[in-house]
Amino acid sequence: MTLRGVKRESGELIVHKIDSSDQVGVSVEALRVLGLVEDREMLTESLTADHQRLVASEGRNSELFVKIPLWRGMGLAAMINLVDSRFYEGRLPLSEDGRCPPTYIEYELWDRKIKGLSVEEINNLLSPTKTVFAAHARLALKEGDNPDNPYLYYSGLPYDEETALRHEKTQLRSLLEDQAEYERLNPKLNLAHISVADFVILALQARVRGEEMQASGQMNLPYMGREPVYGESVIGSASMLSDGRLQLAWTEGRHEENAGIGRSVGLNGGYRAA
Repeated sequence: MTLRGVKRESGELIVHKIDSSDQVGVSVEALRVLGLVEDREMLTESLTADHQRLVASEGRNSELFVKIPLWRGMGLAAMINLVDSRFYEGRLPLSEDGRCPPTYIEYELWDRKIKGLSVEEINNLLSPTKTVFAAHARLALKEGDNPDNPYLYYSGLPYDEETALRHEKTQLRSLLEDQAEYERLNPKLNLAHISVADFVILALQARVRGEEMQASGQMNLPYMGREPVYGESVIGSASMLSDGRLQLAWTEGRHEENAGIGRSVGLNGGYRAA
């Protein structure tokens, strides 16, 4: 459902450390960093109710986060800048002034995606069905098949038909099949991929907790399309570097044991038809 207490405004500079056991508090603080908390009490109440409903329906290991649509005043570049420029309490590794190292971006692919895409194009990439959506609570599932990154599913499979052998199952096909089966068995919930903005939110939440994000390996980012880089057809991916930086990179999407797709679960009603 749509969350109450969310606004659009620039965030504050100091990020307060929140204990990892308080998933709602961590998510609210992450939204405050992005300047999206209009009424903290109302948002906390709304998010707590949705979290309880989600956990009651989906008992697997997971992490609460809020999926947000982007708009002209909060594009992907602005979002990353806010996350990188804040001072975090109790977070290592940090630079001497308390900031985390800046996001590493492979601009050969990401320059247009960060700077050149319209708000509508960006939001189409964030939504699994290319529908309009409001800010809403989701659970990032953390029982994937990669021992070094619990967010990753379908590791070792080729990303799509372009890199698959004949009749070989792909990550995208596996995701679509799992979505259909999951939603058949759980009619009140929807299963979706983790988008680039979702990944940034999850990385921000790890910083709020004063922890390292468990995100070694590459998270492939569905529905962003392939583009040519240095003569190769590539897709976008996101990861965390050993020094604590976010990384937006690219990959050919071949068989890689350390590359997969992230999955999240939300209550029906978070997405609405355009």
